[in-house]
Amino acid sequence: MKDNQTRSLPARLDDLPLNRWHGTLMTVCCLGLVFDAYNATILSVVMPKLVEEWHITPVEVGLLGSASFVGMLFGAIFFGILADRIGRWTVFQVTLLIYAVLTGACALSTGFTSMFILRVLVGFGLGGLVPVDSAYLAEYIPSRNRGQFLSWFNAFFQIGNALAYVAGFLVVVAPQGWKWGFILGVIPAFLLIYIRRNLPESVRYLVQKGQVPEAVRIVEGLEQRCIGKITVPYEKAVETEQSARASSSESKVRIIDLFKGGLAKSTIVISVLWFVANYSVYAIVVWFPILLMKQLGYGFAIGVSFLAIASVIGTIGQFSAGFACNYFGRRPTIAYSFLLFGVFGYLLFWLGKDPSVGSFLLIILMVFVGSTWGAVYAYSPENFPTRVRGTGVGFAGAVGRLGGILGPAVVGFIYAKAGVMWVLHINMALLVIAVVLMLILGTETKGKTLEEISEIELRA
Repeated sequence: MKDNQTRSLPARLDDLPLNRWHGTLMTVCCLGLVFDAYNATILSVVMPKLVEEWHITPVEVGLLGSASFVGMLFGAIFFGILADRIGRWTVFQVTLLIYAVLTGACALSTGFTSMFILRVLVGFGLGGLVPVDSAYLAEYIPSRNRGQFLSWFNAFFQIGNALAYVAGFLVVVAPQGWKWGFILGVIPAFLLIYIRRNLPESVRYLVQKGQVPEAVRIVEGLEQRCIGKITVPYEKAVETEQSARASSSESKVRIIDLFKGGLAKSTIVISVLWFVANYSVYAIVVWFPILLMKQLGYGFAIGVSFLAIASVIGTIGQFSAGFACNYFGRRPTIAYSFLLFGVFGYLLFWLGKDPSVGSFLLIILMVFVGSTWGAVYAYSPENFPTRVRGTGVGFAGAVGRLGGILGPAVVGFIYAKAGVMWVLHINMALLVIAVVLMLILGTETKGKTLEEISEIELRA
């Protein structure tokens, strides 16, 4: 057992009781995810009006739905690597600014081409924002609470969906109301840039980069906030971290590092989970307003009302996934979330023509959408060591964005040729494959510190 005076900075962070500071951290990080969800959903909300105004084809609808994911694919890789080189905090600021400026610019689009280009550029910023955000949060939350917090983090995705659906009413009542849908997404982003200035850089990142004195001062400040005392003298803490760092090697982070040794297995599993989750969710979500109108016969206003309500209630999925991740484990939670999401997709389009039945099934479906995302977000950053956490989550996110690109675009072709049931068949097959792969190759991370998980990956 280690002397109390030689406890590492990560151990001291893990020992802290939850405090108002953790709540502030959680809220600020979560708001970043609101923008990701709002960005994806607002396009599907305004799409019926764009089809009417610009006379775009079903294939172009699918391409617009995929456009931001093209940018996200490259943004996730670029900013993920950058976060491991210059810091999580800095990258968050840059990506959020890109999102804010270019989302507002979408309101100036005059047709398919300009909207497509701007959506790609918005996606480039968002592609870096979300993976870096989750990595940053994972590095501050105590291991005993990490599964819950990372799942609850994703609840804000549903809130972002709901806000986009509420904004959809402007599409109905305001002249060229679709423009306001994009303008409303800009204001809170600039507010968050201001708020985020007061949060510190990741302690684990600073130690990895040799900035030990700064990391020690951050931990001392958090200990004063949470327990009212400093548990290890400053000089001793600096000596301990510098000694530990001297015994480890550091090299430039590369994508290939994710496929070396035991880390390769985790990289493959997490990447497949991200791909399937993005493909299967966005294959339906981007098309929801149109499918509810054409397949189930709902009017536009009724459809977006149901979607807004279902998205808010669907946050139950993230909160339940948080508890399930901590109680049952990450792998069982991912398994039941994926499979039940697939099942309720079938039930909605089989039985949902009656609005009372359809609204109920839509709510349950959105609960399992939330559970799916909550569990994947909880599991992903845990599986990568600090040195490559930004790169690893960014790479998996990029693979996921590839699924997001293919989902809406492929649905455009499949729906036109074979109907909605074949869309659901393909979704279900992918969900089953992902669950089987994870159960065979995935590592259970429940109750382990990030450093313990890293040791398991390196030994594998």
